[in-house]
Amino acid sequence: MIKPDIAHKIFDILVEECGASEDLRSHFVHTQSAVNCKQFRFQGDLGYHGKLYVSEKRWYVDCAVDDLSNPRYRIIEKANCRLNDLKRTIKRHG
Repeated sequence: MIKPDIAHKIFDILVEECGASEDLRSHFVHTQSAVNCKQFRFQGDLGYHGKLYVSEKRWYVDCAVDDLSNPRYRIIEKANCRLNDLKRTIKRHG
């Protein structure tokens, strides 16, 4: 499970990079900190299949292959870079 403050930081990235709706924030924080959800569909700029995937090793966003376009590829790349940096920072600082 992810601590609520970290879940908020992850969701900040989803909002800023992927256009996720703020209306989903409280649900996201709950699913990550209480339920330990491995996938979260946020849609946003990645379309209906825009999801965040959570595992011990990696946090990343993706969308359906059929929905992938150059703009969406750039969104995914930038968001995943920020998610990777956040995960690395958390690992370093406990």
